[in-house]
Order: sequence, then C-alpha cells, then structure tokens
Amino acid sequence: NDGAIYLRKSNDMKNWGASKIVSHGGSPGTGQLWMAECPQVIPYEGKYYLFRTYSYGKYENGIQTEEPKTNVYCSVDPENFGINTDSFLVTRLAVAAPEIVYYNGEWYIAALMPDLQGIRISKMEWVAEE
Repeated sequence: NDGAIYLRKSNDMKNWGASKIVSHGGSPGTGQLWMAECPQVIPYEGKYYLFRTYSYGKYENGIQTEEPKTNVYCSVDPENFGINTDSFLVTRLAVAAPEIVYYNGEWYIAALMPDLQGIRISKMEWVAEE
C-alpha cells in the first residue's frame, strides 16, 4: 500500500530483470498507492525526466477545490530520480496523468481534463532552468 516508481530491464522484451525502485516519497508523500501514479520517463538532451502524478485534484459540488499535481524530476541516471527526497525535482505541473509525445518535430503534452471526463492536448516547450 505504498506507491513507488519501479524499473525493470530487458534485452529482448521477453525476459525481465528484477524490479528496482527509482522514485519514492519526497513531497508526494508515502503510504498510499496513488502517490506514484502515471509515471513516464522522457529522454531529452542527455537527461531523463520523470513525470509522476500524485493527486488528481478534488471537486466538491462540481467546483474544483484542489488542482491536480504532477511532479517532474530530472536525472542523468534513469535508474535514480530520488528515494525519499525532492533533490531531483525541477517543477510541478497542475495536471493529472500527463503523457509527453514527440510528433513531427514538436513536443506535446496530453493530460486529463480537470473534471477527469476527457483529455486535453497542448504543444509543450522545454525551458532551460534559470
């Protein structure tokens, strides 16, 4: 009952190695399965970015009372995005279940609508840290 992001390796997509935790805890917390939802790792310019949803937001009487939350972590090692730390955290997004897509030379982000009743898609731009 504790959410974590796991990695398994394969050379042939048939035989898999043991599971290894690559992200756990930090600001999303621990103790609940949904603290590590919808993980996706994207390689970009020699680094790896892990998108990790930990809240789908909240609604009360049809009004959004809490935004969804996805943390984005950056590492040069795709086997380590931080265990019980936010040392690799680079930003937080107010979206749930994002999927990053590269198509025809452009980056896009698809994520759940705030009411969770559909998907929205937008162009995405990578911005260097200042």
